[in-house]
Amino acid sequence: MNFENISKLNVRAGTPLYSRSSNLLDKNYTNIICEFLADKYEYGAIFIDENYELIEAAGNYKDFISLPARRLHFNILKMLPEELSIALGTTLRRAAKDNEKATMLGIKASYSGQIRTVNIDVKPFLKEINIKENSF
Repeated sequence: MNFENISKLNVRAGTPLYSRSSNLLDKNYTNIICEFLADKYEYGAIFIDENYELIEAAGNYKDFISLPARRLHFNILKMLPEELSIALGTTLRRAAKDNEKATMLGIKASYSGQIRTVNIDVKPFLKEINIKENSF
């Protein structure tokens, strides 16, 4: 049998995993849990705003995103390999349009000369907590 390395990229639009005002101990527990899950399930999670600008990243996000060589910007679609950028853009638009979780499975993307299979989950949540009217 040929088992491919399957990774998962979770994308959420809006605020970080934890409130910046929460106490230090809560942040440490959150970080420990995120690191454990990232190691066990090889996931990367990114949190973006309605303009696709990176707010925060957790887990194995370095496996998915890279900083541009010449000009620094935080648009997540510009930080991904082309195949993954196209798939993520499509999934983000579908999640925003339907205001519900959208998934795309089995995207083939090249990382450091290796082809990997990536699954994308996008969950909009700003509307759930009424932060902004016209956002994900």
